[in-house]
Amino acid sequence: MLTNVQSNQETRRTFGSTTKAAESRSNPGDVPALRPAELDYFEALTGTWDLEACFEAGRFGADSPAMTAGGVRTTFDWLEGQFFLIQRFVSNHPAAPGGIAIIGAGNIPGTCEQHYYDSRGVARVYRTTCDGRTWRVWREEPGFWQRYVGAISEDGCKIIGAWEGSSDGREWKRDFGLTYTRSMDGTQR
Repeated sequence: MLTNVQSNQETRRTFGSTTKAAESRSNPGDVPALRPAELDYFEALTGTWDLEACFEAGRFGADSPAMTAGGVRTTFDWLEGQFFLIQRFVSNHPAAPGGIAIIGAGNIPGTCEQHYYDSRGVARVYRTTCDGRTWRVWREEPGFWQRYVGAISEDGCKIIGAWEGSSDGREWKRDFGLTYTRSMDGTQR
């Protein structure tokens, strides 16, 4: 038979073990202790942007002229905690999809991943980096490699770049130019 003191000691031991077990269940090993530093430079993307795509002559058929299309707006906002940057894009152009992309730390040190989903049902995972001056997005999918490199202007109000594609990762062809212009409707940061 346990005395009250022994019973209280046993209760504390049991409760302490239960508390530690509960803590380990509520804080699994995939919860980062610190926000990865590589996310800091993505702050340059936050806000609202108007997009303009430039297609070269022949892009839509042998006789098609060069074309510039706008009507797409995108926003970048941090999810609470600032571990993930959420990009939402909406389009007024019937050929351009709307969608969402989420940028967060990746498995390769110093890079992030962008999980992309659009209104056509497309789901892709890209790698991405940003150093405050250049934003890079790429994927190495056999048969369909893609990359975007955008230069961020000194004042942070424009990103000028282009998407390219390759079937083998060696020979690249320009897909289209893509320019982001920071919106002046009160959402400038």
